[in-house]
Amino acid sequence: MPMSDNMGGLTDMVALMLTQAQIDSSNVEACRVKRVFSKLVQALQQQRTLAIQQSNFAMHKEPAPKTIWKIQTEVHS
Repeated sequence: MPMSDNMGGLTDMVALMLTQAQIDSSNVEACRVKRVFSKLVQALQQQRTLAIQQSNFAMHKEPAPKTIWKIQTEVHS
């Protein structure tokens, strides 16, 4: 599996901190940072899920599902 369990745990912890963060909506820069980090965490969680699925397929000697990864970040000023 490409992503270690420690990295997955760290990703989950950052995701939890982002959901609990109290950010003033008038602070545009803080909102932008939270939005970008939220997208990054979501992409890392999806990558971990895919790695687990591929590992499970490999153990059963079945072909792994084909996926296309495209991570987009939108930063508005």
